[in-house]
Amino acid sequence: MATPSTLDWENLRTFLAVARAGSARAAAETLGVHYTSVTRRIAAFEKSLGARLFDKSVHGYALTEHGQDILRDAEAMESAAFAVERKLTGADDQITGNLTVTMSTTIASFLLIEDLRDFRIAYPGINLSIDTGYRFADFGRREADVSVRVSNDPGDTLVGRRFGTFHQSIYARPDYIVDNPPDKEGSECCWLDWMHADAFEKKRTASEFPLVQKYKQIEDEVLLLEAAKSGWGIATLPCFYGDKQAELVRISRRPPEPVLGVWLLTHPDLLQSAKVRCFMDYFGKALSARSSELMGFISEP
Repeated sequence: MATPSTLDWENLRTFLAVARAGSARAAAETLGVHYTSVTRRIAAFEKSLGARLFDKSVHGYALTEHGQDILRDAEAMESAAFAVERKLTGADDQITGNLTVTMSTTIASFLLIEDLRDFRIAYPGINLSIDTGYRFADFGRREADVSVRVSNDPGDTLVGRRFGTFHQSIYARPDYIVDNPPDKEGSECCWLDWMHADAFEKKRTASEFPLVQKYKQIEDEVLLLEAAKSGWGIATLPCFYGDKQAELVRISRRPPEPVLGVWLLTHPDLLQSAKVRCFMDYFGKALSARSSELMGFISEP
């Protein structure tokens, strides 16, 4: 068995990636390296430990009993390393350096894009990186420093605050509803939404347009918006960007429906970082100023 002095952190990191991904190719994609680099590091790690860590087959890499033991220790080492890194970042009193923020594409594009531009101008020393993936970032593993998270259950490991709830309504092109009225029997009107068909059927029945018979599920929120703008059908959209589309009008006579909370969050270890505090303060004000947009309030002319 290897002594601590012979352990190579890159080998350990590669081992963790393969154990989590189940294959060398998937791990290589996660790590941003070539497939052969992964296989070489795994071979070197097994040789240094004097033990086989994976059973390799056409189905991928499966942990051996030795591999399971090493995995527990490796994850504990990784957690400790990330904790040290977070504490060091949290102690940083400079408004400079890298800052990774996660938020949805639509929040970034339709709600905060001007604030993101102005923040970069105001704080040129911060190298701001925006991750618009839909998966919640793992703060414990330093996948992000701050998150604008859309959820009613953001978890209890992060700190921050909720800035209201985004609301949604029903939108369509004016010419589409003239040709396909959603409240007429026998209409060819199609309803576009992100929900699965069974769940949507309950929603449609209780809606103000129960006569609509056609339904198209579109899970991607940007594609859903573009489909509505192109005249595919009527669409359920968040008000904070549905109301901004010149091609669309709100066709629902009911008040906008509350959906999910909007949170600004970070890890407790990062809260004292000057650049994290700077971002949290700046975008706390920005989100507060946009509460009416989130809730779908329309000012009377």
